Amino acid sequence: MKIASKSLVAITLLFCSFPGFAEYAGPPSAPVHLYNWWDYIAPAVTERLADFGYQTKTTTYISNEVAISRLSARQHDFDVAIVSNFALPYLIKQGLIETNQFRRTAKKRDYLPLFTDAMPHCLPYFWLTTVFVAEKEQTPNVPSSLQELVALKKQGYKIAVVDDPYETAARLIGDSNKVCGKSPDDYVGGNIFDILSNCPNAKFSQIEGLEPGDFVSALDDLLKHPKIAAYAWHGAAFMHLAKHPSLRAKVPSRPVIGYDSVCIIKRKDRKVPLGTLVKYVETLTDKKSTELNMSSNQYFSPYRNHTPGLLPPTKEIYEEVTKNLQQNRPVMLMPPSSPVHARLNEWWRSVRYAP
Repeated sequence: MKIASKSLVAITLLFCSFPGFAEYAGPPSAPVHLYNWWDYIAPAVTERLADFGYQTKTTTYISNEVAISRLSARQHDFDVAIVSNFALPYLIKQGLIETNQFRRTAKKRDYLPLFTDAMPHCLPYFWLTTVFVAEKEQTPNVPSSLQELVALKKQGYKIAVVDDPYETAARLIGDSNKVCGKSPDDYVGGNIFDILSNCPNAKFSQIEGLEPGDFVSALDDLLKHPKIAAYAWHGAAFMHLAKHPSLRAKVPSRPVIGYDSVCIIKRKDRKVPLGTLVKYVETLTDKKSTELNMSSNQYFSPYRNHTPGLLPPTKEIYEEVTKNLQQNRPVMLMPPSSPVHARLNEWWRSVRYAP
């Protein structure tokens, strides 16, 4: 009996010491500190996590630049963060994320192949596409490019761009026939920002009439105006459908696609055991939590053919973009090279923060 016990202990210790394995230690006594986009987790999901014994303390951010800067500073107490796909390579390279924690989970779940870059280090949360949106009673033709969106200002419209620099730049490139002598079609399926590497001495083009005040973090204030049009991630618009059923959207010919993943952040002073955080993330991203979140924010599920909670207008966009994905036409956001990154930041400051 003692020999068997010793053997069992040895096997357990060997298994627990295997790289990437974190033993579940039960619900934590301390809250899990989640770093997240605003309005990106349904109250019903937070309540469900609490039913499993997890209390969630949430800190929100409004842009990828803010999130990357704060995580890189390492002056925080975040346990888990929801981050965009094109921020992941940088965060992993900098050693900010616990890696190889979800290999077994990822194999069990029926995820779309879109998320292979995130796993097994993080679990996918949602994927999303950008759309142009307007009130259908006021706007006979929803704009299909940033140029058309800005042109509506002359017709008395209040417009908005709900975006970060990379999404906005990708939209500008996607709206163009030629950039620096190259067609965006040459980069479909690749890194769309590589097109800017062909003109190292040129600044990225600006749109005449696009002003700092046209950029917003959310559409809440915009929807108070009678005549509105916007360019945004589809969830940022469709989460308002319940109060504004007259909203309608148009998918650009080259939709911009991105996704967010849930990652465990490395900490030296961890109060919640790593294995417990793995279970927390698994619960936050399982099908039940995903469905509750979809009903609240209308983003797309990472699971195959999984649409419960999507309203008819959102489901229509989902089907259109899914078909587009099969044709390999969307622009997938990827990290730009360092020189292009610097140029995009210079352009963003001149447009977003111009005096």
